[in-house]
Amino acid sequence: FNSAPIESSPLLHGNRLYVGTWDHNVYAINAHNGRKIWSFQADNQVNTSAAYWNGRIFIASDGGTLYALSAKSGKLLWSRSEPSEFWYATPTVAYGRVYIGNTDGTMYVYGAKSGRLLWARPLGSYIYGAAAVYRRKVFVGTYDGKFFALDAATGDTVWEIPANGAVHAAPTVMDGLVYYAVCSSCGEEAQRTVARGPDSTYAVRARDGRRVW
Repeated sequence: FNSAPIESSPLLHGNRLYVGTWDHNVYAINAHNGRKIWSFQADNQVNTSAAYWNGRIFIASDGGTLYALSAKSGKLLWSRSEPSEFWYATPTVAYGRVYIGNTDGTMYVYGAKSGRLLWARPLGSYIYGAAAVYRRKVFVGTYDGKFFALDAATGDTVWEIPANGAVHAAPTVMDGLVYYAVCSSCGEEAQRTVARGPDSTYAVRARDGRRVW
């Protein structure tokens, strides 16, 4: 399947691949033969990856717009564009909500069905990595060297720890531990604060943020 450059990781659901591209399109592609099933024209490049929930695809653009599309047809169900900057993080869907961080440093949360903004929480200078959701907590890191556990319902901070570097990738939660990594070279041309630390991976306890290794 040929298109403009693809920075978005493809999402496989059933026999379809969903992916965004630099040509401003979101594509649904037949996973068996690579043929286009449908395409949706966004307002800018689409670098985020898609998330699937209940027959819907959630994906966001460099134009600062989050889209909910029909997974079957690509029809626009709703869109929102509160942020002042662009989306790079992949949406995370849990508890009927869409959790997504913006490069303006804010975590935004929307109703997956309605698209209504439920809460927005400023956290730091930039958010590039997707959030992880586990036991009613949202885990996410920022470029200015902070890592958070937020209450999934309210956005209130449950705990906050120093990340010891810029968090670029999504954290992963397994067996009560949260794993996150920091990047030593990310944000070299940034205009706002970026924490510096060696390339490292950390494991902390999900319940209180205490470092395990």
